[in-house]
Amino acid sequence: MNAPIEPTSGHPSSFMLTAGLDVLDEWSSNAIQSQRNIVYRILFAIADKTAFSNYIVLGDILDHMEFFVLAKSDLVVKVRLEDFDSFGVLYVGPACTAPGLDLALSVPDSAEADDSGMWG
Repeated sequence: MNAPIEPTSGHPSSFMLTAGLDVLDEWSSNAIQSQRNIVYRILFAIADKTAFSNYIVLGDILDHMEFFVLAKSDLVVKVRLEDFDSFGVLYVGPACTAPGLDLALSVPDSAEADDSGMWG
């Protein structure tokens, strides 16, 4: 299930979407085009490693390898870092049904990220 996504920055990236295409396909079958565009932009941003600077990103407090990317229109994308060069989509949909997002939102701001941008 490899789906290389070309980065929007124009620089080659070896960071690829390798899992969760079934989750993405299932969600996109009922989504409107503007929602699909937002989610695809998020996935490109993850692939070219600009998601943390371009979107609101919250770490999953139960699993340090997973994080949420919050988008317009009450959309959330939950991703798992598989290894140094791949990631997978775990969830796409409304914030109210995102698994674990309620816990991530309850973490005080000071605990979300340190000065280096790493989750701690």
